[in-house]
Amino acid sequence: MIDAVVDPLIEFNCENPVFLALMHGSDIPGKIAEEHDELHASLPAWVRGRAVRRRPGGP
Repeated sequence: MIDAVVDPLIEFNCENPVFLALMHGSDIPGKIAEEHDELHASLPAWVRGRAVRRRPGGP
């Protein structure tokens, strides 16, 4: 799951470092930046939830 979900996001951000700056630039409509921030903030909990379901009681 990490390979399928998280690794591509990390790879994209490493290959496109200006993306984050563009997403929070002054010309970006608020809703787009807000949705990006919400996704970014919710992703760790989403991954944790899936991992717990796949391996209850695991680390």
